[in-house]
Amino acid sequence: MKKVIIDTGIFEYAFVKPKEMEFLDLHQKANSWLRGVLEKETIEILMGTYQIAEVLEVFRRVGASKEARESFVELIDEGFIKKALHYEIVKEAYMLSTRSNIHIYDYLVVLPFKGEAEEIYSSDKHFQHYDFTSVATVINPLDNWITIEGKRPQKVKEQVQQR
Repeated sequence: MKKVIIDTGIFEYAFVKPKEMEFLDLHQKANSWLRGVLEKETIEILMGTYQIAEVLEVFRRVGASKEARESFVELIDEGFIKKALHYEIVKEAYMLSTRSNIHIYDYLVVLPFKGEAEEIYSSDKHFQHYDFTSVATVINPLDNWITIEGKRPQKVKEQVQQR
């Protein structure tokens, strides 16, 4: 079984309807991709207790329906591998965050599964930092969409090869 971490943003885009039409493609890609992953019996999704709370808070903040929140909780109950957050992880996350200037929350999603996770799925630009790529292979499943905490998602234009 392949053990993976799925970043909070992907759950947000998959479960919540876009408020602006320019982000419809992003939400559709996230929803389609996540459905595909959830159907695979060869993948185990790792999620720490901190991230569970983070996703639920993001859902509340963006006005996700009660049904979306309950559906997310049911997914977790049905088979995610859950792990409690311990102080040692918080301390390590703080130290890495201080050094990299990346907010602590991304570290709290990944560090509980250091040594277990094989892949991390995220469109967040921060996850391309060595602190995350050294834990597991980081893959952006949302193609040319890039996100950064606190900023609007950006669709990156594909590079045209010059001859």
